[in-house]
Amino acid sequence: LTVVAGVFFLIQGLPACPNGSAPQDLPLPPPPPPPPKALLLALGVITAPGHFNRRVWMRQKLRVTEARRRGVRVLFVLGSQNHMNGKQRKAVRHEERAHHDVIF
Repeated sequence: LTVVAGVFFLIQGLPACPNGSAPQDLPLPPPPPPPPKALLLALGVITAPGHFNRRVWMRQKLRVTEARRRGVRVLFVLGSQNHMNGKQRKAVRHEERAHHDVIF
């Protein structure tokens, strides 16, 4: 696995979960396709645990599944798990199992 470049940026101004909706209540999507043999670019998006809808929006707008097939890996960087409450921790674990793109 070879990483040519890594890019990190901060997304602000996108909506969070409306009306306290919980991501763990959503059905799991099909697993992402396997990455190609050579990783061309790793893109890290710094985000907060409660910004589930922002990550959903980013996955759709960046066409993460299509990008992965082409050697681009988009990862959501959440920081420390120690700063999450139990509900957030459960939701983030569910999201990680669904998308395989959340790191701490």
